[in-house]
Amino acid sequence: CAGANDRGQVGDGTGADNPVPQRIIEFARNPPRTLAAGAGHGCALINNELWCWGDNALGQIEPGGPPLLIRPMLFPR
Repeated sequence: CAGANDRGQVGDGTGADNPVPQRIIEFARNPPRTLAAGAGHGCALINNELWCWGDNALGQIEPGGPPLLIRPMLFPR
């Protein structure tokens, strides 16, 4: 993942913008086969498990969850 990261949308845990693609450690053993990205968040399907990260201020990833997920999290939790 690469690009703006002010809302954790890169998913590397830093919050810093990255013009160069970054490895996401949660995906090192099993790379995602399917990705979906919104304006400030992303989700990946890995071995039939849903992982999401990024902006959650409006509950777009997990209603009632934390406003930012700077690392991918497995759902449901």
